[in-house]
Formats: sequence, C-alpha cells, structure tokens
Amino acid sequence: MSLSKTVNDGDLNSCNTEGEEGITVGSGDDVSYCCLVTNTGTEESLCSITVTDPLGFTETLSGCLAPGGSAYTSPFDQNPTATQDTSASVVGTG
Repeated sequence: MSLSKTVNDGDLNSCNTEGEEGITVGSGDDVSYCCLVTNTGTEESLCSITVTDPLGFTETLSGCLAPGGSAYTSPFDQNPTATQDTSASVVGTG
C-alpha cells in the first residue's frame, strides 16, 4: 500500500486532483491537504483502511481497494501559522 499526501492553496470541496508536495502561503492562509491511498498489491483487496495525520486528521475509507485501486481521503483544512513539515500514515487489512 502507498500513501501520497499533497497540499493545495485554499479550501477544497473534494480531493480528486493532485496537489503540490509543498507550497508557500502567508501565515494563517487556508490550505487543504489530501491523501491518495493506492493498493500496490496484485492479489488481495485491502479493507479497513485508515489514514492518520499528526495534524489531527483521521479518516477510515469506505469499502475495500482492489489490487491497483486508489482512493482519495476527504480534504482536511489547516491555517498554518508557521512552517509545517507533515507526514501521514496508512494501515489496512487484506
């Protein structure tokens, strides 16, 4: 399984396009983070997939991901007041 986290300038209603790996915004400006989860396996679907981010975001994706399948999380918004270097993690069961 792989996880790609991107950031977009401003608030998003959905995560359906790739954002940037890093951006520069003013202090307190709105940014939206999106995570794309991909089942990199070739034989088993993955279920109970949960994405956790240290910024306070956790989401369990609905359904299962077939081999090669991908799904975006919902966007989660932040108003950073300083430089943020963030990471996220993903777990699931086969």
